[in-house]
Amino acid sequence: RERMRILTEAMIQRKAERCGATRCSRCWFPINSSGANYCVCSKMPPLTFRTGAKFLLYMHPRDWYNAGDDAKIFLNAASETTELFIFGRPGDDDRLRAALAAAGTAAVLLFPDDGAITVAQ
Repeated sequence: RERMRILTEAMIQRKAERCGATRCSRCWFPINSSGANYCVCSKMPPLTFRTGAKFLLYMHPRDWYNAGDDAKIFLNAASETTELFIFGRPGDDDRLRAALAAAGTAAVLLFPDDGAITVAQ
């Protein structure tokens, strides 16, 4: 268990060092890559929600900075109401637990699974 934690933290650190300066912090697309900028932030208008919804995204470290990951849509279009937590990043599990506790019964977990209920249900 300790070995896995150390390996995960090392992977997160390497990814932050490699991608932090070369990727947009909101859409994760490359910026300043050989003189080209692929940022799509200006193409994603902000979303508004009538319910005051807050989005807590719990992400595997392999998906972090993956420009194909859907989480970046929330990070960009609902940046004021979205918080990102990376599995294995120091402090993120505690922050996520605190955010879920603060939300109480209003929290809803969205997870793709064969046993998941649909919106209609």
